[in-house]
Amino acid sequence: MIRAALCDQSGAPPRDVPFEDALQWLERAEDSPEQMLWIDCGAPAPDELEALEKAFGLHPLTVEDLTHRNQRAKLEEYPGYLFLVLHWFASADATAHPHELHCILGRNFLATVYDERRIVPVEEAWHGFLRGHSREPRGADGELYRLLDHLVDGHAPILSTIENRLEHLSLMASKDNGQDDISKVVHVRRSLVRIRRALAPQRDVIGALSRREHGFITQKSLFYFRDVSDHIQRQYESIESLRELAQSVMEVQLALVERQQNRVIQRLTVLSTIVLPLNFLTGFFGMNFTRLPFDGYGLLAFALAAMVVVHSVLMLWFRRKGWVST
Repeated sequence: MIRAALCDQSGAPPRDVPFEDALQWLERAEDSPEQMLWIDCGAPAPDELEALEKAFGLHPLTVEDLTHRNQRAKLEEYPGYLFLVLHWFASADATAHPHELHCILGRNFLATVYDERRIVPVEEAWHGFLRGHSREPRGADGELYRLLDHLVDGHAPILSTIENRLEHLSLMASKDNGQDDISKVVHVRRSLVRIRRALAPQRDVIGALSRREHGFITQKSLFYFRDVSDHIQRQYESIESLRELAQSVMEVQLALVERQQNRVIQRLTVLSTIVLPLNFLTGFFGMNFTRLPFDGYGLLAFALAAMVVVHSVLMLWFRRKGWVST
């Protein structure tokens, strides 16, 4: 699905234009520097991508990236435009793949291309664009800034959710929940690894936009891109802190599991130690010889008394050592 909107640099509300008219406008875009066009392509068909390629004069490598997904976040400058690959996560689920967003930025045009029909950051930025605004910066680079701002800020609730999960798991760690909580921590760590893998190169992309002036980004807009760069840098640092917290919670839970196993082994050892002398006594007095318990009631009473005394002495000794709780 493709939609396009055209606006004046004066800040007047944009107007929707048909895709065919947008392509015609691109042919004479240099004659209209006071206007700005945004083309949004959600799940475009092959013929629509071909039309974009011709209208923007895209480099073959850009066309290849638009066609083949699973790209790393990157920023590439071509004659006439900047090409960006960005990622956005919709949830903190470790099995969820990031949404891949491609942006083409020119002097007075912006194009966004993605596989889904709609993704949240683009929708928020698009509706803000259609409402019109008088905020700086204006122009195509200003709309790219607002799109990046929505995309980066959209990760904050996800990181907050992960942090709350880890805090809950750290509180539950003292309750000896064992393997169930360990699997939950592993799931959270997998989510953090997936998000970190996507945001690490994206941080470099936004940092590159904020550090140097391209021909398509004005000096005035650099300050705004630096603000977005600061946001994603703080998110990256938060991910590193959460990874350390997840590692700490994992170590605590593994220590608790080991402690439980030691308790089981201790109880089994105590039981074996108590049963061992009883086995000896019953085996010795149960041998088929004359004058053994079943051949004399006195010896039988002695054998039974010895079993009780040995068991009682061992239990008292284990309790004094603290090996058996009272």
